[in-house]
Amino acid sequence: MGPVGSGKSEQTKRLAARLKIDTISTSQLLRDNLTPQLEAKMLAGDLVDDVEIIELLKPVLKDKKASEADFILDGFPRSIPQAEWLVNQIKTGQVRLKAVIKLDVSDKAVLARLLARGRADDTQGIIGHRLSVYHQTTDPIIKYLRSHKIPVYEIAGEQPPDVIQTEINRIIG
Repeated sequence: MGPVGSGKSEQTKRLAARLKIDTISTSQLLRDNLTPQLEAKMLAGDLVDDVEIIELLKPVLKDKKASEADFILDGFPRSIPQAEWLVNQIKTGQVRLKAVIKLDVSDKAVLARLLARGRADDTQGIIGHRLSVYHQTTDPIIKYLRSHKIPVYEIAGEQPPDVIQTEINRIIG
């Protein structure tokens, strides 16, 4: 977990390669199922509705459960309703969760990183909106997950990527 531009996807790729397991990226699921309405929301920096995300995720998680394959979940949950759904999946044995990794990155660093990558939707206004949405909807998830005894590890995300990777490897084992 972490805000856009925190390095989540980079660290997910590194961990998946080390463990030789798949990644389930909600961003990729959205791109694979893109509609004009979804694209407009994403370009504006808004979150996609919880029900839409969960419906996209359900069949993928069902396949993973059937194959008993381990995986990394990238970009989920991003709201309390999504976290509630995930906790229910854990409680009913549909999903096993080892840990949640949260990359802590300052808004200033996120802004600099995203402006440097130069995508069309990486304007100061949209980035500011994304960060506002993130703090309002995602930050409370950490408290919720911990209240359900889910291990959450916070890592300083402004360190060099190799240092972050070493910390994640230590946590995951």
